[in-house]
Amino acid sequence: MKLMSRRVCFALVSASAMTFIGAATTGAATTTKAAIVDDSATVVLDGAPVMNWRTITPKSRDNAIVGRTRVNVRLATTPWIGKTAKVYMLLPAESASSIKIKWRSQGHLLEGQLTPGGRTLVYAGPIRDARLEDVFDINIEADGTALSSVQRLRFYFEIDVD
Repeated sequence: MKLMSRRVCFALVSASAMTFIGAATTGAATTTKAAIVDDSATVVLDGAPVMNWRTITPKSRDNAIVGRTRVNVRLATTPWIGKTAKVYMLLPAESASSIKIKWRSQGHLLEGQLTPGGRTLVYAGPIRDARLEDVFDINIEADGTALSSVQRLRFYFEIDVD
């Protein structure tokens, strides 16, 4: 068995950086009334997180690698001002299946967790402003034996209007 380096780099990519935004709405996680939210102003504050083994003991059975980063989430909500809506964060199933993402917010958006193919509520209520904004402190965990290269987490946001 080939031993992996003790560090793996992850890149966080928002939907605005993807070339296939239109294709992102396909799949079981979406509904017919969901729309993609423009998150082109979202910024990864710490850069790509460097992943490290959770334990450094070679005999340990813990194969998890962990990393952290901060993301300033900025969602353009102008088209929905005055409406009541639910906003979801999604991570396409194309991402490595062993990845688990958890985040804490500063209170404007909801805290949560995601795995590939998942959809998690981050806001429910009236849209009053042109932008929903918060800073997410993101923790990433993955099976280090299942990863061999840089992984891109191509998360994006959808909105369902009531």
